[in-house]
Amino acid sequence: MIVVVDSTEFRRDRSLNKQDLARLKDFGNKELIEIHIPWFIYKETTTHTVLELETELNKVKNSLASLDKRGISPNDFNSLRQILKSVDEFRLNVKSSNKLLWDNYIKDAKATLHPFYPNHSEDVFNAYFDGGKPFKSLKSRNDIPDAFIYMTIKELSKKDDVHLISDDNNLRDKCVDENKIFVHKDFNCFFSTPEFLKLEISYEKLLEIEKIKLAKELLLGYKEVFEAAVKEYTDSVNFLELYETPLRSDNGDATVRSIDEPILTIDEANIDFYSNQFYVPIIVKATASVDYLVFKADYWTYNDIPKYSEDWNEYYYSIEESFPITLKKTIIIDMNSFDEDTEPEIEIEEFDEIELEVSEDSMDGYPNNF
Repeated sequence: MIVVVDSTEFRRDRSLNKQDLARLKDFGNKELIEIHIPWFIYKETTTHTVLELETELNKVKNSLASLDKRGISPNDFNSLRQILKSVDEFRLNVKSSNKLLWDNYIKDAKATLHPFYPNHSEDVFNAYFDGGKPFKSLKSRNDIPDAFIYMTIKELSKKDDVHLISDDNNLRDKCVDENKIFVHKDFNCFFSTPEFLKLEISYEKLLEIEKIKLAKELLLGYKEVFEAAVKEYTDSVNFLELYETPLRSDNGDATVRSIDEPILTIDEANIDFYSNQFYVPIIVKATASVDYLVFKADYWTYNDIPKYSEDWNEYYYSIEESFPITLKKTIIIDMNSFDEDTEPEIEIEEFDEIELEVSEDSMDGYPNNF
């Protein structure tokens, strides 16, 4: 969808930041619409704005210049001259200041500012002498700017549907019968069309995606909160039973007595978001102090008897070792439970996966046929 806003609307919002133009800019930025600004609309708006600004600043300058006759001390004359100089310098800079305002709006809206198209001149002046569209009558000079705008709109309509928002009755009337050109008296009329309301649904979805993205970035900024929760968990471990480990105990059973030097990684690529909740996978690498029991009949078949074994009872030896350990968990955090001023509340009671990293080197003492 292509949208063209006539100068009448731009002149109602010279700052380009009121609700309607701001809304249009955001839709353009998200590429839901294409905003096109014909050269004559741009020039009509900016030249009128610059003229008004220069006139107002001249009034300010003249008013300031008369203050020396209205009772201020001669001691302040130098200060007054500096103010007058600043006002005059600003007046001379008004045109470039207004251009910067427009440049930023066009950039933010991803809009297209059209140049003056000399090739439109022949069609415009043929219509001028014949009284063709959009001229109200023969040789109606006041309609020449509208004629160039009309030509640009017709060109755009070859590409896609064009929605013209204009308070100019003549321009609207001349466009209304054209194929693929739709006219609206004001923003309210345009925003109420079924076409725009469909786009608004897409816009709301994009806003939600952006909201989730920003919340995710904010959440990742609280890594120290995740680290504190991990540290609180690891500090509390003194009896954690593991099963089916690679160790040579019965069924691979082992007991973790402590977990030291935890290093946290947040798996950012696999964070999911469902039902207003973030599902945040974390991976913790640490060193675990582990003890496990080995059946004596098996133990004596080792090539070397570990020096750190203890006689547990008449059937088993107890062995203590340290291994790298990996702990994994997906932490669930409600998006509404934190913001820039409120840290997320994270408490870890257990991990979803715990794996001892027993290397082949640490198994060297086992018999080859074990």
